[in-house]
Amino acid sequence: MPFIIAALFLTLVVFLFMLFLRIVYSMVFSKKKTSPNSSRELPNTKQYDTVKGRMLELIDNLEATPFEEITVKSYDKLKLYGRFYDRGSKDLIEIAFHGYHGHAIRDFCGGSCISRNGGISTILVDQRSHENSEGSSVTFGLKERYDVLTWVNCVIDRFGKDVKIILTGISMGAATVLMACELDLPKNVVGVIADCPYSSPKEIIMRVTKNRKLPANFMYFFIKLSARIYAGVNIEESSAIEAVKHAKVPVLVIHGDDDRLVPYSMGKKIYDACSSEHKQFLSVHGAGHGLSYFVNTDEYTKTVTDFIKKVS
Repeated sequence: MPFIIAALFLTLVVFLFMLFLRIVYSMVFSKKKTSPNSSRELPNTKQYDTVKGRMLELIDNLEATPFEEITVKSYDKLKLYGRFYDRGSKDLIEIAFHGYHGHAIRDFCGGSCISRNGGISTILVDQRSHENSEGSSVTFGLKERYDVLTWVNCVIDRFGKDVKIILTGISMGAATVLMACELDLPKNVVGVIADCPYSSPKEIIMRVTKNRKLPANFMYFFIKLSARIYAGVNIEESSAIEAVKHAKVPVLVIHGDDDRLVPYSMGKKIYDACSSEHKQFLSVHGAGHGLSYFVNTDEYTKTVTDFIKKVS
């Protein structure tokens, strides 16, 4: 009888532990269901309040812009979805990757104006586990970096071996395209633009955990373990700051100095670590997370436009 009681107790402990890990995983790595109007759902903060009207107008404009649906298969057999906006150019294509729990239309409603006005055709990607793309785990760029390579190869297959490609990302998407720099990217990739990237999955997870008033050092063990079990990744296996040490293409890092989610210092650390012979850093004074375009549209547009002209 004591053995049976001990076995039942141990089973209960294991069950509760695994349940706790599943809850931790759901909080960090799973994607919430979105509403039909998710592209218009903006963070309710003072920083966003100052630009909300302009953002909603640009979102509506982009939603109304004709596009072609494109799908690809990821390395792990997920169907990934993108919107191809044909601006007439077939020799230079931009592929854009949105942020964590983000929406391609919302995150690039401003930046897409630069491509549109510059006649650059663009693919706005739904990252895995977001919107129309398949998947159940958001892995902070670890699996997503391989999706970057999939999209690059898709563009080459469609537009030819001489097509030039610009990789653009914001927030997690920025970290994703930077993390792709350590992969064997085709020579077609001529530049990377990273807007408010975080330095590593671990650092941003620790920061957000602390911001939620949770014991970050204690929780991190369980977060890391839940990622191993339920998402199939080691969240320390790569980072933007390590990947850019292998960068062979020009890199433009953009960061607002009033970013309260991803610290400005992370963008600077990435820039300092970058080994690219042609790297550039744009600091946007007073800009919050993902809002640099709206805070200083002229400087942002000029910097991005000049960078694209230089590398293409």
